[in-house]
Amino acid sequence: MTQASASSSTPRAVSTRDKLVFAAKIAVSAGLLLFCFYLIDFQQPFAAISALDPALLLVAFICGTLGTIILPAVITRYALEISKIPLNLRQLIVLNFAIRFYVIIMPRIVSIWLRWRRYSGGSLSGKAFALLVFERVVQIATMCLFAFGALLIERQKIGEEADALLLLTLAMSVIALLLLAPFLSHWAAEKLDWLLPKMKRVLPQFIGLKLTKLVEVVTAFRDLNKSIILRIAVISAGAFLLFVTSSYIVASALGIAISFVALIWIRSLVFMLTLIPISVAGIGLRELGFAGLLALYGIDMQAAIAFSFANFGLQLAMAGIGAIFEMYGFFRKSGDRKRETGLKRNIAS
Repeated sequence: MTQASASSSTPRAVSTRDKLVFAAKIAVSAGLLLFCFYLIDFQQPFAAISALDPALLLVAFICGTLGTIILPAVITRYALEISKIPLNLRQLIVLNFAIRFYVIIMPRIVSIWLRWRRYSGGSLSGKAFALLVFERVVQIATMCLFAFGALLIERQKIGEEADALLLLTLAMSVIALLLLAPFLSHWAAEKLDWLLPKMKRVLPQFIGLKLTKLVEVVTAFRDLNKSIILRIAVISAGAFLLFVTSSYIVASALGIAISFVALIWIRSLVFMLTLIPISVAGIGLRELGFAGLLALYGIDMQAAIAFSFANFGLQLAMAGIGAIFEMYGFFRKSGDRKRETGLKRNIAS
């Protein structure tokens, strides 16, 4: 794909409308949190969190970092070998930390734009966009499949809501696998190539053009051999289980009686809920999600809110590391520019 063709897929700059939408999301997050605090004694969740064993929190943080930062970087590294994007594992880990920081403090479009820029070295190529899609779909497919399996095991404990939850996770699993298939299967890619002209007849022209370009860059991922695909699947499963393990340690430390299997589907659905773009970093949605789903196991809202805040606190710690990496990179580049300017002046004199 040429630079010219890639540029048409470039994400737009943050506009005044984006800023207003972000401000509205902040208001929604604050409103949802106030609603939660209205329903409970808000001091109790904070008291429960302050009494947590720091050693257990550290173990939970390590598991969460492995599951959401480091192992996802390993998965991306396999994909980069095919898409020829020149980033090493260390750079990907630093990027994952940094994006965790930007997701919390800025509109989601900014974090997407930054990851896109750094994957492509500033060129905003279609390959970088395809990699973004690949990462997200692998993550969602893994979560949905695990959630469906966990719900099958927990069906009798949940009660009448189980069937609706099973249907929801099954539908999401099918959609995620269909989206993932063209990246990994020549047969699926051929079917997509056959379907694309028919879709373009009924879709607006600008959408049809973007789909065509996406299909073009997805082609590179079809060179992933079966061995690499298997590694990606195993690492993705391991990353997700570490993600759940982190939450399980937090729940145990808070005295919440919930099984690991139950947390598999609860953590998955709450994560999906936080992707709904109506709040900042899922704040408010996360708390209500945990409160509603943990209530199916008889866990009261105050314990659920404490659990949610503790997990979010671990995410904030990761974001803090990302902020440190970003500041270090900024000052290092600033120092390099000053040294370069000084060298030019010395040469000129």
